[in-house]
Amino acid sequence: MPLALTGYEIGLLTSALVFIVFALIVALVVPRSRPTFPSKHLGWFVAACIVLFVVQMTAVILLAELGEEEREEVALESEPSETTPAKTETTPTTQPTETTGTTEPTEGTGDPLAGKEVFLGAGGCGS
Repeated sequence: MPLALTGYEIGLLTSALVFIVFALIVALVVPRSRPTFPSKHLGWFVAACIVLFVVQMTAVILLAELGEEEREEVALESEPSETTPAKTETTPTTQPTETTGTTEPTEGTGDPLAGKEVFLGAGGCGS
C-alpha cells in the first residue's frame, strides 16, 4: 500500500524535520566550531526554539482536528444506508427470531475456581 499523505501531514512532517535538523545541528555541529555558542546570540537562539516549537504544535493540533473530520467523512461514506436482519431462525419449541450482525456483551457465567483448576491442573492449559 503506497504512502498517501495529505497536505497537512506533509506540513507536519516538514516542520518536524526542520525542528529535528535544527536540534541536531545546534547540539552536534555548532559546538565544535563555536564552543561559546549561544552566549552572544542567546536571545535569537531562544526565539528560534520557541518559533519552531509553536510551529510544530500548531501543525500537530491542526492535523488532529482535520484528521478527525476526515475520519468522520470516511466513516459516513462507508456506513451502510440500511441495516437488514441477517437470517430468521426457527426452533421447534420457540417462535422465529431475527438475528442482527452485532453481538452484545454478556455477563460471564461459571466457576472461576473450577476454571483455575482446569487451567493449572494436570494436562491443562497451563502445562
